[in-house]
Amino acid sequence: MQARRFTFVIADRQTGAVRRLTISLWPTLAAVAGLFALPVLMGLGARWSAPDDTRRSGSDPKILLRAKVGRADATAGPPGSTR
Repeated sequence: MQARRFTFVIADRQTGAVRRLTISLWPTLAAVAGLFALPVLMGLGARWSAPDDTRRSGSDPKILLRAKVGRADATAGPPGSTR
């Protein structure tokens, strides 16, 4: 059985130039699937490599309080300043 191929023809009527682009179906589908899968795999890798306490922070009030206090200390500015 022959491989399925698709040909795109682009013709310029003024100059008579004809351009043809022939693509094979399965390699093209594999390339498109790979391009769509790459960001998904990168996101999963980032999620799996995240520290454990950031994953559990939604369920543990102590971790949430520690993060809130740490954020407040980081944004407080120099000592004695008013907001």
